[in-house]
Amino acid sequence: MTPEPSAALRRQYEVERELADRLRTAPKEARWRLYGPVYEELFRRLPDQPQLAQKADPAARAVLARLQTLLLTPFLEGVESFLEVGAGDGSLVLSLASRVPQVYAVEASETVLEGEGAPPNLRVLRAESERIALPDASVDLAFSSHFVEHLHPDDLADHLREVRRVLRPGAAYVCVTPNRLLGPHDVSKHFSEVPRGLHLAEYTHRELGRALFAAGFARVRVLRGVGRPPAVWPLPPYAALEAVLGLLPARARRRLLSSGLLPGASEPPFRPLEQVKLAGWK
Repeated sequence: MTPEPSAALRRQYEVERELADRLRTAPKEARWRLYGPVYEELFRRLPDQPQLAQKADPAARAVLARLQTLLLTPFLEGVESFLEVGAGDGSLVLSLASRVPQVYAVEASETVLEGEGAPPNLRVLRAESERIALPDASVDLAFSSHFVEHLHPDDLADHLREVRRVLRPGAAYVCVTPNRLLGPHDVSKHFSEVPRGLHLAEYTHRELGRALFAAGFARVRVLRGVGRPPAVWPLPPYAALEAVLGLLPARARRRLLSSGLLPGASEPPFRPLEQVKLAGWK
């Protein structure tokens, strides 16, 4: 039997639903300016929110930065400029600033990045519109992790086109997001079968791959593995498997993917297919 959610989880769910509904119902022209204030209100009302807890835990930050660096290692050779969209507490960009000449961090919230000692080659860009404040073709590698699920689904295409704009020809955007088939992955998982908190939309490999192609990316591949240098695999086999799994009821699908019957570790966040990890090349 699933235990009853705690009062703290229920409070978080109520606050996230309220703020998410504010974003879901906002007109498009106002929504990009609303992301920052929404997350500032979240951190003010929920000071024990996980993002802030991680910011206060140097060991957890170091582990995450190491995992993300391992994922990006095959892409970092010769990179002169790196962009992270949704930089969170800045762990990754601060780590990479010692090996990449120019590092950019895009973040809507001031709270998660405040107090960080920024090296001179790190530039923080506030996300106040869909436009990234960088020139065309100025970035060698772009990255986001657990960011696109926080966007309104109508804003995903704008985001992907904007990342493509700032990439140099042939450069890659590595995008990591939780897989909808094992979701919801936000606080909604304790209360609902669909995301109703600040995960405004979750995606499969197939869905995000289609969005990348629609935004103009010339090639899209799946990155296998979490926490180690990835192998690059074609998208269609993953899309086909997800199409089959998508026919199962949500609970049966989650039980199957958590059972260990499929290859790979069976504990979150390393269950098979749990993370959508795609690279799109301009």
